[in-house]
Amino acid sequence: MSRLRSGPWLIDSRADLVQGPRGSMRVAPKSMAVLVQLLSTPGEMVLKEDLLRRVWPGDEVGEQVLTTAVYNLRRAFAATADARAPLDTVPRRGYVFSAEVE
Repeated sequence: MSRLRSGPWLIDSRADLVQGPRGSMRVAPKSMAVLVQLLSTPGEMVLKEDLLRRVWPGDEVGEQVLTTAVYNLRRAFAATADARAPLDTVPRRGYVFSAEVE
């Protein structure tokens, strides 16, 4: 996956870019890596532990890096469209990309 559409957004994982009707915003590579993991199973929860293991393999990092990555993604979605970011939190368990992906 390098480019896909979800609702009003175009997501370009190679360019680390989220584009919407209000403009575009670059996100950090690790934030995009989290988004790519969530986009691989839209509508399904991805456990925090799985995201940490896949995006930061071999690194000893805490949940705060994941929380920060999701926060930055939500900011990018909000900045580029007048729509709620399609990233849902499942408290203490994981995250879900809740929009359809084309």
